[in-house]
Amino acid sequence: PETLKQEEIQYSENSKQDIIHTIDLNDGRNTQQNNHVSSKMRILLIVLLAMSISVYSAIEINYFGNSATYFQYLPMRLSAQTSDDLLMAMSATFTVGRLFSAFISSKLRPEIMLSYHLVIIGVSLGILFFGSNSLTMIWIGNILAGFGFAAMWSSYFAFGEKYIKLTDKNNSVLCFSSALLGFVTPFIIGNLVEKHPEVFIYLEFGYFGLDVDVQKQHKVGQRARPIPGLTLNIPAQLYRAPHRYHFYHHHSRQRTTCHFAFN
Repeated sequence: PETLKQEEIQYSENSKQDIIHTIDLNDGRNTQQNNHVSSKMRILLIVLLAMSISVYSAIEINYFGNSATYFQYLPMRLSAQTSDDLLMAMSATFTVGRLFSAFISSKLRPEIMLSYHLVIIGVSLGILFFGSNSLTMIWIGNILAGFGFAAMWSSYFAFGEKYIKLTDKNNSVLCFSSALLGFVTPFIIGNLVEKHPEVFIYLEFGYFGLDVDVQKQHKVGQRARPIPGLTLNIPAQLYRAPHRYHFYHHHSRQRTTCHFAFN
């Protein structure tokens, strides 16, 4: 907020007229204090976003790299051809899902996109775990995983751009952190997936739970963001209007009801 000098909002008084007002989002008395607090909160949000991207990347890298081996060493002992077909189907769903997500993202906020795609990933892992003795369930869980992965990367960066300014430095931090757990994962799972294939799904669940926890912390960070001083100039002819006003924020598509008491 401290970098945004003015913002246009739409005012509606009893739904009779629409007037565009320009408001100053920074009260001079509070700007320095808000900038100081915002810097700390921005760093916290960047760290949490980097952690979340790192954990999610590990989920995706582990799945793409080890799922075919996992399917071959399940009790069902799927053939290499079937395992490759499963991976190909997941990749196809991943690609098609990105196409659909491009349209869905214009209707939903990035935090909602992240939430429901995480739910899809969690459901797919549950199906793969509990349905490991059924080829049909493996196909369903595998395809769901591809769709769940589809919009995560774009949603993360849209989410970050909404709450923090993604500069070149911030993007470098996010890209670097995305490779950290992915680099460590092969050393964790190694040859265990051949002797104990369940290690693959346990690791996926572990990363998934960690990512959900970081997402919760991120939401706490959003709620803790400082509210800058607000100066609103309302025309004199509206002073006798009712004390409830509705504001529509064009960028975030959020509607806010404010109550004012005029002296």
